[in-house]
Amino acid sequence: MLFAVLASLAPLTPAAPPGERIVVTPVKRIEAVETCTVRGPKLAVTFWTLMAVRPPELPGQRDTSVTIVPGVNRSLLELSPLRRPVVEVRLPVQDPKLRREITVEVKYRATLLSRKLMPVPVGAKVEPARPLPERDRKAFLAAASLLDHDVPRFRRWLADTGLHRQEREDDVSLARRIYTHLRKNYTYRFDEAQDRHASVLCTKDATDCGGQAALFVSALRANSVPARVLVGRRAQSMKKDDKADDLQVHVRAEFHADGIGWVPVDPAFGLFGEEPGDFLVLHLDYGLIYDTRILGRKTLTLVQKVGWWGVGPGSFDGSTETYAWQVRELPR
Repeated sequence: MLFAVLASLAPLTPAAPPGERIVVTPVKRIEAVETCTVRGPKLAVTFWTLMAVRPPELPGQRDTSVTIVPGVNRSLLELSPLRRPVVEVRLPVQDPKLRREITVEVKYRATLLSRKLMPVPVGAKVEPARPLPERDRKAFLAAASLLDHDVPRFRRWLADTGLHRQEREDDVSLARRIYTHLRKNYTYRFDEAQDRHASVLCTKDATDCGGQAALFVSALRANSVPARVLVGRRAQSMKKDDKADDLQVHVRAEFHADGIGWVPVDPAFGLFGEEPGDFLVLHLDYGLIYDTRILGRKTLTLVQKVGWWGVGPGSFDGSTETYAWQVRELPR
């Protein structure tokens, strides 16, 4: 008993100061406008519901906002455990033209920042980053939606590939090994219909940005390192020769390194510890649940474009959607 008391009074060994730090630099303030037109010869819509996610405040972006035009914007939270903020417009059709065609503009604003993982200069004193609040830590370690790292097949993959934390391996070193493994063993291939669950992709050798982010984040969470997917769009305008379904959509990731904070990573495009400030994050992770009310709840893997739903006696047969994405820099 005396030994236990003395041990409890022994001074704790202070953690070593981090050898790296995140350097943050403001880049630009932007306004990004998505334009969506829905039209159809057989439409007879009596009520439109429009929804867009509100970009979160993050280490790589701040002072964010979103507005849908036309209509009265209402702010609310989607219904998944992450409770991500969204805005909606509920639009009864009074103008006959809106029965068969609607054009929606979604205007995003944000200040974008570059982030880079850099060695701490010799002799410099750097305050370690604060630990994550327990609620955030729990959220960004959880298995959810495509991030199913609790599935036995995924656990076996980690063991077979040696992607478990090694003795005395810090968070950054572990994340860099996982990133390097994905870069060496996965080619980029976009297939809209592919299954992007991490437990499925771990048996493959090719996937897109969203799939590689799911693998990276899931592998870190399985090793008790908080990590999250960054779903968004590049902060540059769509060009005339871009594919109609491209729209600058992209997915990145970041992980929370002990003592350092959130570290940006883009497994698909070859960026580790670097965020150029050229990307607008629309929401974190996958699996949003939005209640349209009239048509019930909708589970959405991700939201990179405005969501729209129309009800009425007509038909969507023969209907078309067209999109545009234009970004301009604003004065700071």
